[in-house]
Amino acid sequence: MKKKILTAAKILVIVMTAIAVLTATTGCRLLNWLLNGFDPYQRSSVKFSEMEYTRPDAEKNLEKLHSVVSMIDGSDGKSHMFSDMKKGVYEAYDLIIEWQSMETLAYVHFSIDTTSTEWAEEMRYFNENSSKISQAYEEIYVACARSEFKAGFEKELFMEGFLDDYVDGGTLNDEIAALMQRESQLVTQFGAYDYMETEFEIDGVKGTIADHAKNIVTKEDHDKVYTEFYKRVNSDTGPILIELVKVRNEIAKAAGYGSYAEFAYEFILDRDYTPEQARNLVEQIKQKVTPLYKKAASEGLFDILYDVEAVPLSAGQVTDAVENALTGARREFKDSFSYMDKYELCYLGYDSRQLSASYTTYIPKYNAPITVILGSGNVSDVLTLAHEFGHFTEGFLNYGIINNIDMSEIPSTTLEYLFLSRIDDSGLGAREIETLKKYKKASSLDLYISQCLYYTFEDRLYSMAEKDLTLDNVNALARDVINEFGLEDNFEYFDYSWSMIEHFYQQAFYVISYVTADFVSLQIASLEAGKKGDGFKMYLTLINWQDSKTFTEQLEFRSLESPFSDGAAGLLVTNLQKVLGI
Repeated sequence: MKKKILTAAKILVIVMTAIAVLTATTGCRLLNWLLNGFDPYQRSSVKFSEMEYTRPDAEKNLEKLHSVVSMIDGSDGKSHMFSDMKKGVYEAYDLIIEWQSMETLAYVHFSIDTTSTEWAEEMRYFNENSSKISQAYEEIYVACARSEFKAGFEKELFMEGFLDDYVDGGTLNDEIAALMQRESQLVTQFGAYDYMETEFEIDGVKGTIADHAKNIVTKEDHDKVYTEFYKRVNSDTGPILIELVKVRNEIAKAAGYGSYAEFAYEFILDRDYTPEQARNLVEQIKQKVTPLYKKAASEGLFDILYDVEAVPLSAGQVTDAVENALTGARREFKDSFSYMDKYELCYLGYDSRQLSASYTTYIPKYNAPITVILGSGNVSDVLTLAHEFGHFTEGFLNYGIINNIDMSEIPSTTLEYLFLSRIDDSGLGAREIETLKKYKKASSLDLYISQCLYYTFEDRLYSMAEKDLTLDNVNALARDVINEFGLEDNFEYFDYSWSMIEHFYQQAFYVISYVTADFVSLQIASLEAGKKGDGFKMYLTLINWQDSKTFTEQLEFRSLESPFSDGAAGLLVTNLQKVLGI
């Protein structure tokens, strides 16, 4: 078994995985002792606006981490008691918790205002140093593994066999750390790109997409404007992804893997299924669900994805709707929402300066989940908030968000469906309710097809020879995938717009998790449709994750079907019909 690592732009999974192991195997008492007073079961009473940010000193932190290594491996030339070594490891944990918390705070602030030179500089700082901190921290594991006190470390800090993988050295060598630093820089470069401010020419007139959209009268006008828009963005951001593919393939090679897909599945995404199983799932969905998609498209269902813009909703109305519908369903949701509201842990904004994304993350120093949403200003924001509130509630109830990507998306996608089951309690008007129901029907069907299409494109992109990785070739690949799905009339801009899909940049091979998670979510929604309350009960039972179980084992433990089981696509179609009437 190999050890997990994560890109420097993300949370330090090595650290949080170790904390999860400690929690699962030794209980919170040792964890509290280990982290010198950091209590994972003590709620923060600090509002987001009052959370203090201080840039951690990378040099001093590296010096401290290296001193712990030299104390354990004896390279400092001194004799140390085992108790001193343990103390050094405790202090290293404290350092990592502080580093991760400050990096997360910086990212949240940067997400709210990507034009801020102050927060852009902080992100640059973390991009340059996080991989070095990760590497130095992993060296502590290596030193513990090679120490004469290895058994003592495992008995008192970890678990038997935990350090075995580190005896031969760590994963984060200098080459991989440097590549990860480059990867992080490219991800940040994409995140800072503001396509709404990008100018391009139409008939000799230069302007932004908003400028040109004012002149759209006919479908021909629309196609012309958006084709030129996507081409312009594609020329700017496409090369960033191409460079990311090259860097990530180098990382996989340096780590001893045959492909980046294999590397990402095991090291980063912690999956218990293979890329081949994912391809088979995509093929089943392509065969079973694509006909439903085409039929819905011919009936105009997907028009609602654009027509929803004509049903405006303010931020206050959005939050009221989610609160009204969900907090009355179970006390857990009421407690979670109250905590989120009291401590300003949800930012719903509409500013063009925001990062073009919505997400929920966790700040361990404050034991607090936090949500950032770039709103659309219409009723669809209700489902976006319900989705992110699912992530938030998992973090609230579990004092942290699970690292497994497939499991982490279940709380969010499920809560969208469960919200709809209580939508009559939301306080929304008849027009808003009808629009949201139709919107969810369209967006769920679109999710299965679009994410499978995206996965196919990404899977083949990372398999291309480096010499073939040109913008023209990647655009051609996108066209080939569209044609293979038979969706030329439905994804007419994808041959250029692939360059705007954030998950391709943020985390490769993530998108299939939306499919696997929604497959489970539909089962839970089906339970709620069968008997009121059963879906909510299963939801809260399932996200009380069993620490030692993998994604598919969690489902088996709760008597839910795996997306990789025989007949999964047939069950999916049945549940789409039962829950959404598709």
